[in-house]
Amino acid sequence: MLHRLLTGGPVSPDVHLYDAATRGLDALNLFQGCDRALIIDTHVPNGSPGRLYWLKPEEIEPEPVVDLAGHGAGVGYLLHGLRSLGERLPEIRILAVEAERSSSFRIGLSTPVAAALAPAAEKVREWLGEATHD
Repeated sequence: MLHRLLTGGPVSPDVHLYDAATRGLDALNLFQGCDRALIIDTHVPNGSPGRLYWLKPEEIEPEPVVDLAGHGAGVGYLLHGLRSLGERLPEIRILAVEAERSSSFRIGLSTPVAAALAPAAEKVREWLGEATHD
C-alpha cells in the first residue's frame, strides 16, 4: 500500500522502488549495485501502534529460519543474509512502523498502521530528498 502511495508521485530516475513483501532472501538481489537503501517494515509492538521511527540495521535481530528461502522470515533475516554475502553493503536505513500486535503474516493492515501510511510516505520523500542532495 505504501508502495502505491510512493509510485504515484514524482521520483528521480535513479531511484528504484520495490515492493518486496514476503520475498525473503529473494530480495537480496535488489540491493546489488545500489549505494543507499531504505527498508520500510512493521516492527515489534511497544504500546504506540502506528508510530514511525528510524532504526539502524544493527538494531534488527535475525528471526528464526522459516524455510530455506527465508520466505516470511522478516527484515532481520534479510539483513543477516546481506552481511553473509561478504560484499560491500549499501548504506541502509529502516523506517519502522510500530505494529498493533505481534502475529504471523496476515493480509491487511490494522487501523493505526494504515493511518501511518501517509506520514510514512512523507518521511520516505524527505529521505529521498536528503539522499539525492548528498
